[in-house]
Amino acid sequence: MSDDFGSAPTVVQAASPSLDAAPELLAEAPRYEDQGVLGKGGMGEVRLVRDRRLLRDVAQKKLLAALSHPEHARRFLREARLQGRLEHPTVLPVYDLGVDGEGLPFFSMQRLKGRTLADVLRAIARGDAATAKEFTRHRLLTAFTTVCLGVDFAHQQKVIHRDLKPANVMLGEFGEVRVLDWGLAKLLDAEVTAPRGQPLPPGHEEAAALQGHTVAGATMGTRGYMAPEQAEGKLELVDARSDVYALGVILYEVLYQAPLDAGPTKPERPRSSLPRAPSGGEVPPELDVVWRKATAKDRDERYPTARALADAVEQFLEGARDEAQRQALAAQALQSARAADQATLEGRAQALRALGRALALEPTNAAALALLAQLLQSVPTQTPPDAQRELDALARSRASQTARALALRLLSWTVAVVAAALALGVRSSSLVQLLVGLLG
Repeated sequence: MSDDFGSAPTVVQAASPSLDAAPELLAEAPRYEDQGVLGKGGMGEVRLVRDRRLLRDVAQKKLLAALSHPEHARRFLREARLQGRLEHPTVLPVYDLGVDGEGLPFFSMQRLKGRTLADVLRAIARGDAATAKEFTRHRLLTAFTTVCLGVDFAHQQKVIHRDLKPANVMLGEFGEVRVLDWGLAKLLDAEVTAPRGQPLPPGHEEAAALQGHTVAGATMGTRGYMAPEQAEGKLELVDARSDVYALGVILYEVLYQAPLDAGPTKPERPRSSLPRAPSGGEVPPELDVVWRKATAKDRDERYPTARALADAVEQFLEGARDEAQRQALAAQALQSARAADQATLEGRAQALRALGRALALEPTNAAALALLAQLLQSVPTQTPPDAQRELDALARSRASQTARALALRLLSWTVAVVAAALALGVRSSSLVQLLVGLLG
């Protein structure tokens, strides 16, 4: 399918009957009114059509006229029936299956407006700020886990997709996540042997393999997303873990917005050789481990199910949500610290308490650390009351000590003056008092 599946075609829509139209409309033919091409794939094209009975727009996939061989028709019908049996929110519901006026089979399904994951990742990689803002890493990882759960549901129904890639994942305008194009799906436990002596039509090895026939060297899928066993044509080894491999490649592209080395001999990429994600900065090591495990060459080393892969990513998202909440609370505490009047003692105390909360929630918050250093290095304009009381007490103590020292000095000098006067033969008490008064 093309990446613009679901985009609105440039057509002029005819007037449609109202919801209370007469029942005779149900007998009118044709039921579907063509509105234009939505996209094309390897076997068919998808067109926007108006369902004149239910009065709604639907997507209709039709087998290409050039592929009129019965084997292609069987494969096409098989795709419709497989998709129709997968009743899950990630799979477009099939509404109708029939044959058009030219004898070509078609099936109609829900028309979904949105963008493919491939389109989103390309936009982010080229620096589209609007797309990066809309499709954050958290949102893409959440959508990825939804895809994994949908694929796991298909596996429980014995259906292996075999062509999982970003171009086959649609992100709807209202949060919908859909897995598209089940044309290469494999139904487990339904394999049959090719009849002997009945050669297949030229170029139909792939279709035969889809019907369960064993065809040596047949490969189906998209290079770069196929597991080693799938790329080597070992159809008997293709199972749920093969889809897990493709999901691991998709996870890598979500994290790095760059393609993973393709092919069954994909080399192990050291951490230092990985590109830097354009919008998300460094990739968390927890997720780096997840995609590596999902894309292990040995299928026994991969996650056993798509649900196990989803659980691994969800476990990271749980921690990421906690981290985001802590960062939000730390930002609120930092804002409170900045709003406090740091010129007053009470405001300074409030700021320090708020910074303590911010750093307890996020110890590496650079803004909180800078503000704390600024507060600790600045001199407060007011003296704390406790400190002022201690300073006053110290001043009184020093004054008392000074008074006692002066009194002792005065007493010693008085004794010295009286002794000196007596020694000099002064007998006038008035003169001695005068001398003592002058000394005082």
